[in-house]
Amino acid sequence: MRKLGVLWVVVMFSSVAGCSLSGESEDRRLGDSDYLIFESTSSTTTTTTIAPPLPIDGAIIYMVRNKGLVARVRFVVQGSDLFTVLGLLTQPAPPSEVALGISSRLSNRSDILVSATVTDGKAILDLGTDFQDIPGDDQILILGQLVLTSFAYAQITSAEFTQSGNPLSVFDPNGQAINRPVVRSDFSALSSR
Repeated sequence: MRKLGVLWVVVMFSSVAGCSLSGESEDRRLGDSDYLIFESTSSTTTTTTIAPPLPIDGAIIYMVRNKGLVARVRFVVQGSDLFTVLGLLTQPAPPSEVALGISSRLSNRSDILVSATVTDGKAILDLGTDFQDIPGDDQILILGQLVLTSFAYAQITSAEFTQSGNPLSVFDPNGQAINRPVVRSDFSALSSR
């Protein structure tokens, strides 16, 4: 057992002696062979930043049911302009509304309303030339959707329909021509049908 202890001490001293620093007093520069180069295998880290939700407004739009109009609520980014809100009428009704017989005559028809602006309390709704190709009853429902939705969303006193910037005569729900800017009451009868 004693021999084993002595052997262990000898091995330890020789290991320590092999690790000792040389007694050289000269400074030595490190060369390229004195460095170890490690390649890191970096993994890509993706950070997902969740933007704060945009403030939203509830907008009342008018959709078609049977031969009249019903008010429905849709959500838009707060401060949206009138054209954006009226653009909601070009989207198909959700299945829950379709089951109730609710639709839009403007669904998938973004070519009908070219622009919508509000100037001095008057909405100016510019219609595309394809509007003339729509049958009369559907034209009146479209006009009603645009008028009632405009009055529900914007602070306006009247709405004028134009085509290529020129005033356009339209028909009210009774088939009477309107040659002036329309007011809400011109189409409010559609919401009671």
